[in-house]
Amino acid sequence: MEGLGVEAILYQGHTWGGCDIALHEARVLGIKHIIHVGHHGPVRVKIPDDIKVLFIPAFSNLSVEKC
Repeated sequence: MEGLGVEAILYQGHTWGGCDIALHEARVLGIKHIIHVGHHGPVRVKIPDDIKVLFIPAFSNLSVEKC
């Protein structure tokens, strides 16, 4: 993304999926766009107009029985 002049920041904090986007953290850092990779899109959350969020679904074929 650097080649496009875009600074990427990887948020490694705790979230509960699409209903717990790091909106406060984005505002503090002046971030205008979030890419959320997870199990679903927004649930019971109002995305503010000044922050754009792209939801990308993530899937796993890991067997929880073997864990």
